[in-house]
Amino acid sequence: MFYIHTFSMIRYIEKDEIDALRNSYEDHFFFISDEATWVLNAFLDHGLRVEISPIPSDNGVRRFNRNHPCYKAILFITPAKLLNPGINLGGLTSRIDISDACYHLERIMASIENESGINLMTGAVLSRVDVTKDVIMPSDLYSRELIRAAKKSINKHGYNLYSPSTHHDFRVEWRDEDTMMFQNKNQHIAAKIYNKKRGLELNNCLTEVKDLGNRGLLRFELSLYAQRIKADYQTDGGNDVDQLSDVLWAITEDAPQLFHRHFVQVFFPGKMVSRSELKKSIKRECPDKRKRPKGMLAFSSDLSQNGVISSKKIYTEREFSTRLMWFRDLGVSPVCVCKECSTIPSFSMLLAQKNTG
Repeated sequence: MFYIHTFSMIRYIEKDEIDALRNSYEDHFFFISDEATWVLNAFLDHGLRVEISPIPSDNGVRRFNRNHPCYKAILFITPAKLLNPGINLGGLTSRIDISDACYHLERIMASIENESGINLMTGAVLSRVDVTKDVIMPSDLYSRELIRAAKKSINKHGYNLYSPSTHHDFRVEWRDEDTMMFQNKNQHIAAKIYNKKRGLELNNCLTEVKDLGNRGLLRFELSLYAQRIKADYQTDGGNDVDQLSDVLWAITEDAPQLFHRHFVQVFFPGKMVSRSELKKSIKRECPDKRKRPKGMLAFSSDLSQNGVISSKKIYTEREFSTRLMWFRDLGVSPVCVCKECSTIPSFSMLLAQKNTG
């Protein structure tokens, strides 16, 4: 099932409001000096984390004007934890549950206001929604191979890889083979595929890791930013609870189409196979076309090693398109996986799976 894993809201906040929060939640309000960020984590297990940081001016110098807000508060909200505190996997997939979660968030905000005099929802606007699907894999090796293949398989204009180190929740413990991230700035979206089992291990979620056994767990995540949300859902991203619930449910309903557009159509179609399996498929399907098998193997080798951008420098546009057509006819991706995996289903098949974590 697709579900909203997290969503974020942003509001400006003044220094006296920060002081009020710190005085009220002294044991759960701390400063990360490396990031110049205050964090309120009193409600972390209940689905709310607040990060507060100074706003830099256009010339890079931070503004500290007493008469104007010079800080921003980002509210990171996990809907499933609002109803099921401490949960590590799964999400809300019904309209009723999403509505209940939004009202529970409102109650948490009221509690914070009673304690500190600050209503964090006042003036807050919806800035980002992360839609998720978790997919069980036969093993961690399959997870890593799909991530590696995905990095070489982006073939839609406007979509580009970017470094995980630029992500807001990047952790140095993450290995390069455990995540791939891409974005389309014009579409105001970003997406990632990462090894969720590795994430569970890093967060000491021992029960969930044990339940997976030798299997792997991949997370596909699509982030919609404020401009995309406003354009597609005709909302100003305000803090009205009913409006917020309606937008979150509409995005949840649209998730299959969103993932088809920003995942399935972005990557090469077809299942991913090892080079030996590719040779067998070519021999079986193209027995009389002597030139085609050699051209297909060379094309596959170029893409598997160098990716799309570098490979397009080797072939003319017509040559590239022709070779892609050969692989579409064969039903396989031109990017190969390791021999130990043999075959990995296409992205469309993976995202259609029902055996998700």
